[in-house]
Amino acid sequence: MKKLSVVFLSIVFLTLSLPACGPTKAKTLSATPPPPVKAGTTAPPASPPAAPVAPDAACTGPCTIATVNGATFPVPELFKAERRGNVIQLIEPDGQVQVSAAELEGDTCAPAVASAWKLIAPSEKWALDKAVTPPPTGGFDEVYAEIYVPAADKKIAQAIARRKGRRIWVVILRAPVAAVDRRAAQVMTFITGMKAPGVEEENLKDKPLQSIAGNADVLRTFIRETIKATGVPGLSIAIVENGKIVFSEGFGVRELGKTDPVTPETLMMIGSVTKSLTTLMMGTLVDDGKLAWDKPVKEVYPAFALGDAKLTGVLTMEQLVCACAGLPRKDLPLILSFWGKNASDCIKELGGMKPSTGLKETFQYQNHMVAAGGFLSAHVLFPKLSMDKAYEKAMKERVFTPLGMKGTLLDLDAARKVKNHATPHSQDMDMTHRIVPLEHERFAAYIGPSGGVWSNVLDMARFVMTELAGGVTPEGKRVISEKNLLHRRAPQVKMDADSAYGLGLAVSKSKGLLVVSHSGGTMGFATLLTFLPEKNAGLVMISNGTGGHLAEKAIQRRLVELWFGSEARAQKSLEYSLEQMKKSLAEAKARLSAPTTEFMAPFLGTLTHPELGDAVIAKVKDEYFMTLGKYRTRLMLYKRPDGKIVLAFTEVPLAGLELSPVEGTPGALELERAQERYVLTPKTPK
Repeated sequence: MKKLSVVFLSIVFLTLSLPACGPTKAKTLSATPPPPVKAGTTAPPASPPAAPVAPDAACTGPCTIATVNGATFPVPELFKAERRGNVIQLIEPDGQVQVSAAELEGDTCAPAVASAWKLIAPSEKWALDKAVTPPPTGGFDEVYAEIYVPAADKKIAQAIARRKGRRIWVVILRAPVAAVDRRAAQVMTFITGMKAPGVEEENLKDKPLQSIAGNADVLRTFIRETIKATGVPGLSIAIVENGKIVFSEGFGVRELGKTDPVTPETLMMIGSVTKSLTTLMMGTLVDDGKLAWDKPVKEVYPAFALGDAKLTGVLTMEQLVCACAGLPRKDLPLILSFWGKNASDCIKELGGMKPSTGLKETFQYQNHMVAAGGFLSAHVLFPKLSMDKAYEKAMKERVFTPLGMKGTLLDLDAARKVKNHATPHSQDMDMTHRIVPLEHERFAAYIGPSGGVWSNVLDMARFVMTELAGGVTPEGKRVISEKNLLHRRAPQVKMDADSAYGLGLAVSKSKGLLVVSHSGGTMGFATLLTFLPEKNAGLVMISNGTGGHLAEKAIQRRLVELWFGSEARAQKSLEYSLEQMKKSLAEAKARLSAPTTEFMAPFLGTLTHPELGDAVIAKVKDEYFMTLGKYRTRLMLYKRPDGKIVLAFTEVPLAGLELSPVEGTPGALELERAQERYVLTPKTPK
């Protein structure tokens, strides 16, 4: 599964390096342009209208709406957009997410943001939390973003400005956190899909790919420097070109404090990249006529149920694995109360989950659903086995053995016995990697099809080569039909303007290239798998540290630069990201303080929640600790930017989670993340 974001920050919804968008098939609407508004000024005040002013242009998605000077924004399905003068308003069906775009003129972005606020929401006052200026990408000359202090009602606001020459486009978002999480993909489609005159991104489609063999030393040096900069204990990488592994190496150590090196054979967890393997297994069942992608789940397993009877009745097998069924994530119980659970618990927990958006309406990543897809498919093959054993057997017989993935397995205890296995590590508040007990990775067992596989880069390179060869292994053995292999890459739901999620795989257009990928993260491992079908090339990286996510992204970017002879920007981007992370963590640490006896008194003892179980808060010498399931953390007071005092987890792998006192319920603490909310109450009422 993808690891929870646990940094002490407000949710940073807007990306800081937005690309220019690709083409759209929808029609473009425009009107006669009024004079442009200069940054630092507002439009001349108008007399109050007697009735609502009709928009200059409007459309209902899917469509494209244009600014007065010809920049276009894609409008997602179910959304509406209206333009009045220099401002476009995106209208969300639920009415909670407010997104507006203003087109201005100026020499720099910061004054334009202030001007945009006066045009869009002149009466709203948001305190600035931070302003950032990332390296511009996508053909823009400047990118600038402002993140504001969350409001007391849990609404957030952010602004992003992109400049080309003297033309500036500012997008402002205001919404409740849960609504942003629910509609993120659709809103990002609008934001990232902007296409502006004169803004051109580098296009690599017609450029030949130059083998990395000629730049192996350059890449090797970059990897070593990146590992050092990010503090990642170890990382392994395999690069595939034209059906062969052309580069495979390990860097760093398997465990901090020891000297055993990471090698290409080192066994590590691949997290959510497991999903790509799971849907491959499902595709082989479709080939054999044992399953159909569009077969109703209830026909496969009559006892299956969600917390919504209507959705339960129509859901198909492929919709379990498409991130498009409308169910939000349910990860906090998954990582905090996993001990002793199995596949049956996963299926049972789905019975209490309800959708927050419609079927096929928007992208919402969901681990339990994909796990159910894998478990139920395996149950078709081996109905007499428990679902856990059936899935393990199905993956071995349908994927691991046919693809020659000899080191790949699903059992944590078996992985522990492999001498060349790595230890997981997670970053603390100083960005220093700390060892994570291997038992913390056992959370993945009961959602195994979503994130439970252990593998190495040589085995995963064989998977990449099989994907690139249309379902044929390096030895020429077909393991899945090309039809069902490619069906997994068919876009099911948009993630942003240029990316969509298929069946356990993400598909996007980047710099003119088709990119198929998936990332994975656990409590202490990070994985990135990417391949370019049109260039017959790909790579896989696995790291034994959570800093591997940033390291792998930088290494991938550098590899693409070397493959195509592009301008070297990976180093600068990495340096910027590290600088921002260090700054944010320093700001967060400055807000931490030791809990006072008075503050902690109401919360001492045992608190409980039906899904999370019991949590014990106790004082040990002069510090306070919380034990929840297999996890134990020191608690500190944290003064949030909005002024509220909460308790913060400080120990890896979950440093940064917050517990908020619940007003009106003495002794109760709230654990909240996006659409998830759990209130732990005293087991013995106080």
